Amino acid sequence: MTEQDYSEAARHLRSDGKLETAASYYTSAAHGYLMKFKKVDSEDHGEISPYKFGHFAIYMLLGSLCYRITGERHRCRTNCEIGILVTKDIREHEQTFQKPTHEPRTGLCYELIGDFQLVGEIGSYENAYHRAEQYYETVDNPHQWSVEPEFEIQMIVLLELADSIDYKISDSEKRIYATSHSSTESNTNAITSNRFSIR
Repeated sequence: MTEQDYSEAARHLRSDGKLETAASYYTSAAHGYLMKFKKVDSEDHGEISPYKFGHFAIYMLLGSLCYRITGERHRCRTNCEIGILVTKDIREHEQTFQKPTHEPRTGLCYELIGDFQLVGEIGSYENAYHRAEQYYETVDNPHQWSVEPEFEIQMIVLLELADSIDYKISDSEKRIYATSHSSTESNTNAITSNRFSIR
């Protein structure tokens, strides 16, 4: 099975209410993308693929959310700890995320760390969101960055959470969401609000 097969199976399992099994499939999909981070067949040889990183983070987060909802808090926390460690390593060591013109990617790393901290109940997620906000505020071309794959993929979490409560998001609503999140002010508001209301 490919990582796409695992993520599709996870969606079906989640729709059927089999959240714990869905969590394991989302996690498997995440690790599949993690395994393929590096670009080996292009002129960017050795650099990390932001597209695959975005998929890793989102599926790891969805797996964590499913574990959290089913009461498997230890497994949720473990997933989130892995997500934080991988994201921190990328932020600190990968050239693709360190270029002076790539501040938004650094902001995204902090935002994702905050998400993992919030879902996994690990430390102070507010600090990570604040750091993300600081980086996003430096963006001069938010519209361009909003369509980069590592940012666009973030919508999957909202789409799948909405589907879980039988709220169908129309194509027009998807476009509104994408537009509203393509400005620095809207990105900042999204970061500083708690996107996951879980008890």
